[in-house]
Amino acid sequence: MAEDILRNEGLPATTPRYRYQDAEQCVRCLELESKRYRKGQSSYIIFDHVDRRAFREDFDNKSADRLLQKAFLSYYFSSQTLILRVTVSSIHETSWGTFLEIFASWHRAQESRLVPGGSVEGTTRAKKPSCTWRPQGYPPNRDVKWPTVVVEAGWSETLKKLKEDASFWFHESNQQVQVMLTIRTTERGTITIEKWAVEGNSVKSVQKMWIVRNRNHDSEDHQISGSIQIPFQECYLRAKRNSETDFVMSHSDMLDIAQSVWHFMDELP
Repeated sequence: MAEDILRNEGLPATTPRYRYQDAEQCVRCLELESKRYRKGQSSYIIFDHVDRRAFREDFDNKSADRLLQKAFLSYYFSSQTLILRVTVSSIHETSWGTFLEIFASWHRAQESRLVPGGSVEGTTRAKKPSCTWRPQGYPPNRDVKWPTVVVEAGWSETLKKLKEDASFWFHESNQQVQVMLTIRTTERGTITIEKWAVEGNSVKSVQKMWIVRNRNHDSEDHQISGSIQIPFQECYLRAKRNSETDFVMSHSDMLDIAQSVWHFMDELP
């Protein structure tokens, strides 16, 4: 079971692991691991023996400790195992936060808007992505808890972990999640956005757009390649009307994300 969880989360066997006692102990462990955290080491922590009541009260609750709410990533029901992010970096939040603004600008220009969401409970675990959206109205026989669009972002994440995240959203939702995007930032400042799709029992990247930072950080000449285009119907579960459009990432959009991220990267010690 332990190895299955590590594989599902795309985490190394060296990921710190603790027996859960209470919220106060969890906060202390997070603070301790945050001090130990160094570039290249695991930025995640695992807690075992977290019963359902503790999960509901200490993590899946608006009145819970703010640090624990932000750190929560996944909770496995059968093994009572919790996955937390040790550090929620400005780089991580900025990448998906800037994309959120770009995407929101698009859907607000349509005849109806998309609704943002949060964590979702599947059959095996609860999981919190970077951000999600769903239409305001759903077709009959569709489970309303599943969003149509999911974004998972990572700073120095392995591609394996982001691919495993994509697999969860597609398979647990029985592909009710229509659009799965990952945003990956490397230590050199390369930012890659990928759109994933199901192929057989696995997932594959079907669209990719990336920006490579010029070695001269003062230069405005950066290499942007690839493209991301999302059909309107995959987001809204209906055909376009009148002047409604598909979502298309422009080079200017990609540069906006990159410049926001690079600003925080340049402040790292």
